Amino acid sequence: MSDTTKLVIRISVAALCLFATVQSLTAIYSDISELEKTAANLACGKDSCVTRLELERTPFAQRFVFQVSIDPPTKVEVRCERSLVLFGDYACAVSGPAH
Repeated sequence: MSDTTKLVIRISVAALCLFATVQSLTAIYSDISELEKTAANLACGKDSCVTRLELERTPFAQRFVFQVSIDPPTKVEVRCERSLVLFGDYACAVSGPAH
């Protein structure tokens, strides 16, 4: 390989790593209020949730745990994942009762 080809490969890999890092930080620190509303609607339906108990944010997914009722205490977990790794819109689904 020529020196020019090696340089292009190094710059491309560095740019790709930098872009992935920025996308990861954006996924963790961006505003997710609309995503949280979507997750709450999935967990609680038309009724409002009692409270959000847990929130876990990673570059690949967001996980919410909502308390749906007080008596008996019922918790529901909702997981929202991107359509592609680090890219695309989130799709949320109830992953079951939380422990």
